[in-house]
Amino acid sequence: MTYTPQNGWICSGIFRFFTHFVSTGWECSGIRFKESFVSFKKTLFYPFLSVFGWISAGMALNIARFLLDYGTIRSGFFGWVCSGLSNDIIETTNHFRCIDLIIDHAGEKLSEAFIKQLHLVLKSGISDANKDWFAVGDYKRLPNEVGGAETCPPQEVHSQMKALLARHNARKKMTFEDLLDMHVQFESIHPFQDGNGRVGRLILFKECLRFGFVPFIITDDLKLFYYRGLHEWTPIKGYLLDTCLTAQDNYKALLDYFKIAYK
Repeated sequence: MTYTPQNGWICSGIFRFFTHFVSTGWECSGIRFKESFVSFKKTLFYPFLSVFGWISAGMALNIARFLLDYGTIRSGFFGWVCSGLSNDIIETTNHFRCIDLIIDHAGEKLSEAFIKQLHLVLKSGISDANKDWFAVGDYKRLPNEVGGAETCPPQEVHSQMKALLARHNARKKMTFEDLLDMHVQFESIHPFQDGNGRVGRLILFKECLRFGFVPFIITDDLKLFYYRGLHEWTPIKGYLLDTCLTAQDNYKALLDYFKIAYK
């Protein structure tokens, strides 16, 4: 069985993206929820979202309003939303648009234009988008770093991304390890001013769909192992490989639960 958006199991992936982004505090570090809401999410949202398979932007905003009313972030919300919290909510809803984009283009070759479009969708509407130095939907203008390590200089990003995608798209046969290698190289280049990890994992999700691999989500409990795997990829590929296979097994368990076929 070849994975396509029409198979139905992608809906569970969208839901997992949502619950991960807004509940773990990793992607939306400004939001923390009470344990009571986590319990509520598991008992109500799991079956609800698995049936409907997707969440519109409007529904996401309604959920955000619920969190603002009943979560732990009510203070400071007096007719307006502080910049950091607003960015978290906007970027959370933008993830839904990124998922829609991935589904629409799952079978296509990966391109610079598509990667830039993901970044544009992800970062549109946040406060940084109004800053001259922050290029939304385009490569970085200023040097950046990741985990204390140097990354590709801005003037070399285009050439390195072009070379990376040329190698990636030229492969006659794609293995799971090849996908992870591409992901590590992307993160090493760190082409955007911000949001490289999120865009990189979205790309990895898309390419799993394209090449027939069960996709996966790096959940909060795997985050540190994932970072270690990125850092140690060259000497010990097994760290990242084992972490992603574990995440894939977790995803397969979800597919099994909802009786969704895969190979």
